[in-house]
Amino acid sequence: NKASDYFFKDSSKRKYTDDEVKNNSRIELQAGINEIYARHGRKFVIKDIQDYFNSKKWYKGTIEAKDFNPEVFNEVENSNIALFSKRIKEADIADNNKIQEPKGVYKINVLGTAVIMKLKPVIDTNNEIGDLTANVSLAIDNGNGINKSQGVLERIGANSYIIHGTDFNGSSIMLLDNSLELWGTENFDGIYTKN
Repeated sequence: NKASDYFFKDSSKRKYTDDEVKNNSRIELQAGINEIYARHGRKFVIKDIQDYFNSKKWYKGTIEAKDFNPEVFNEVENSNIALFSKRIKEADIADNNKIQEPKGVYKINVLGTAVIMKLKPVIDTNNEIGDLTANVSLAIDNGNGINKSQGVLERIGANSYIIHGTDFNGSSIMLLDNSLELWGTENFDGIYTKN
């Protein structure tokens, strides 16, 4: 990428159509939304996003995220943000409709700590909402030893689960194609990639 590159170069001047963005990934669409904010000088809390825009010649980040006022957007920008957001939601719904089996090994590294989550399906389950559908093994390695714990997953939606037991008790999981999203932990929320 050249330093002047945009995901959607003219998204502040031209309304994009559904057809034009139907093949863009969620990441590209989210980047398109962030880009509109970035054009107006908004800074980003997530370091990777801030670093990305800092590498662009056109970007001048002057406004803290908490101080940013979206009323600066023009009608075209608002239309494009709405379209990109709609497409992201539609992709999420499509993923939700594809049932992912809760199995495999998932990993993430957070602040120098490696977290490994193993999911193993329970054999005698109908896999319906409310069922305990998989066993969970958790290993958290912060470099000073590995903390292991066991638990189970309860299905609460098509690909949504609550963890019972383990150090992540009460946290939620959304299974995606080759990853899972975890939230509700104190320090280890995020996207875990499947090995």
